Amino acid sequence: MYSFLYKICSWLLQKLSAGVLIVVLGVGAVGIWLYLRETVDFDRSRADLVASMTVERDQLRATRAEVEARLASLQSDIINQEERVQRAAKVVSTLRELESWWDRLIGNPEQQKANADQIRRMEELSASASSQLLELRRALVQTTWEREGVDLALNRAEQRLQNELQSESRVVHYWRRAWDQSRVYVITALALFIFGPSLWKLFLFYGLAPLLARSRPIRLTEAAVAQPSVTESRVSIDTALWPGEVLLVKEKFLQASDEGLARKTRFLLDWRIPFTSVACGLSELVAMRNGLAEGERRVTFSNADDPHLELALISVPDGGTLILRPSFLAGVITAADRPLRIRPRWQLFRWQAWITLQFRFFEFSGPCRLLVVGCGAADLRR
Repeated sequence: MYSFLYKICSWLLQKLSAGVLIVVLGVGAVGIWLYLRETVDFDRSRADLVASMTVERDQLRATRAEVEARLASLQSDIINQEERVQRAAKVVSTLRELESWWDRLIGNPEQQKANADQIRRMEELSASASSQLLELRRALVQTTWEREGVDLALNRAEQRLQNELQSESRVVHYWRRAWDQSRVYVITALALFIFGPSLWKLFLFYGLAPLLARSRPIRLTEAAVAQPSVTESRVSIDTALWPGEVLLVKEKFLQASDEGLARKTRFLLDWRIPFTSVACGLSELVAMRNGLAEGERRVTFSNADDPHLELALISVPDGGTLILRPSFLAGVITAADRPLRIRPRWQLFRWQAWITLQFRFFEFSGPCRLLVVGCGAADLRR
């Protein structure tokens, strides 16, 4: 449990440190570029910046005043329309109260007709005022939102101007300017750094992996060859070195050996792949040869620096081959008259190779015994 929490905290600390480094390098680079690009005096440049920020603030203030005037006008219009609706409703209510069955029978027909026309006009007036009132309220809400946006922009402009007036440091000045110009790119870089690897892995798992699973495997040859055999992986391995056999092994994996073995140093595993040999640590190898006419000699392999590493011996028979990454190779045993043969196999026209970015495969031809190393049996089988 504590180990898991330690790993989580370590991962978060690494992410945080890298994120801070991205921000500092990104904004710092833009700030240096701004400083080197400006050939004018710093004070004059700062004065021009303050002047432009003042103009921006004044424009926002004027915009806010105009928005406030529109709000006041809308509120006044809303009050007027509400009063019209109320007056029309009151007139209609009064005229409705004057109506009765007695007036309809013996009342004045002209007055009744005039009252009916008045009621109709008042209802039309009320409907028109209600429709205008609805539009005015919508405009009021939109104008209120507009005022809030202007207030937010005005507050930011006033804060930037205040900070610029209070700041006398060139570093702070150029840092603020660099942040204003590069914050979108810096935030994008941070997002890609934090979420990019996870999104890329999800894309590979759900997008490309199903395509790879349905595709034909990469086969370097169609001919049937003898299959190699693999011993059980262990932390320490003891094997025999027969007469005439030669061992090339990394020195850190050689734990013990019998007497009577000729020993020297070999600079590279294979001079035909010098860069690969150096990159995989297959340089300055210990070369041991059993030059006796008969009798075996024992050699023990292990790595005392890392007890989690396991070793295994892969026996490749005569006529057999094995595809293996040289980075997993710790040593090789061959006959003195048949040196190790490593054949690079290029796959430039396979789309699987372009997806995995592995264009070259190394083919080890037998007869030989390969000492491979990995963190468990899963690595040794790959």
